[in-house]
Amino acid sequence: MENHCLIFYKADIKDEGITVELTATPTLIPADGVATSTISATPKDVSGTPLSGQAIQFTTALGTVNPTSAVTNGTGVATTNLSGTSGGEATVRGSAQGGVYGEAQVTFGGKCTCGDICVNETGWWRYVGAFNGNGTPIQAAVDDAIAGETIYVWNGSYTENVNVNERLTLAGERVDVVNVTNSTADHHIFTVTVDYVNISGFNVSGATGEGKAGFYLLSRQHCNISNNNASGNYYGIHLNSSSNNTIYNNHFNNTNNAKDNGNNIWNTTPTPGTNIFGGSWLGGNYWSDYAGADTTSDRSDRRLLFGQDNHCKFKLKQIHNVTCTDREYRTAGIWFSGCDCRCYSYSYSISDKAEKKLKK
Repeated sequence: MENHCLIFYKADIKDEGITVELTATPTLIPADGVATSTISATPKDVSGTPLSGQAIQFTTALGTVNPTSAVTNGTGVATTNLSGTSGGEATVRGSAQGGVYGEAQVTFGGKCTCGDICVNETGWWRYVGAFNGNGTPIQAAVDDAIAGETIYVWNGSYTENVNVNERLTLAGERVDVVNVTNSTADHHIFTVTVDYVNISGFNVSGATGEGKAGFYLLSRQHCNISNNNASGNYYGIHLNSSSNNTIYNNHFNNTNNAKDNGNNIWNTTPTPGTNIFGGSWLGGNYWSDYAGADTTSDRSDRRLLFGQDNHCKFKLKQIHNVTCTDREYRTAGIWFSGCDCRCYSYSYSISDKAEKKLKK
């Protein structure tokens, strides 16, 4: 998409009536470091006649101009090219003799190739769309998104509470470089109020108010919370009246790591690969308060101290040897219903004896 609008800025007359006019074509380009906008400067005398042989200095606070200086040609025009790698609005200045200058504006829409909407610390944009500055850019992107879209959040530090009220995928660039800190301790960080929401790649902290969580799902189903780090919160994750959600490959290190009064899956089919804690399998979650033995040495899951309605607690060993109702089974997953702890089996091999017990 190209916009060939011409923007003219006329400076005050500071040197014998000379003025400088700048144009930018196009005025909207992706911030991919490749696309350019051509900036043209035309100094004119008091009668409006373009002046040749005039030196023009080009400057910008956002992006890069190349060349930084040029001399007007026979028609009185000097040009440079503007490019950049960060979203935002660039103001290019062209200065002539005596400090006389003109300005033109170019919007970097961003190279949003990883999602439908991209977010950085100062705003959000769609591919080659206008950059929208905002102090809470993740929430602003969610508010603009359409059901089924993906929001990609670039590395950075964000201070906000995000209410996800549309069926979306929120993907952080990487869990170690996308930090979301609670703007108010007495709120959840991510609150999910619709089904089929996917959230991954975020480091969330600061939900320290009583009962507040890094991830809070209210009466939701079929959501996926994976590849996140929740630390320093009252709850790492709280699933309230929510079932059929999948939570795996997360790192929980909180006052209370999790609370769940529904039927949810805390695992996925074990798959070779580096998990969030550096282990060799993707499958479960890492629980900071785990004290049992890692019998498989893959660090794919650790103990969960699990609060149910503030009175029921389970101490669960590493996922391959889960203690349920005083009996230990070799299994690949756990799920909870009220204060009942039950085991179920995925694809791991288990003995016939243990399998029979699981069916009881």
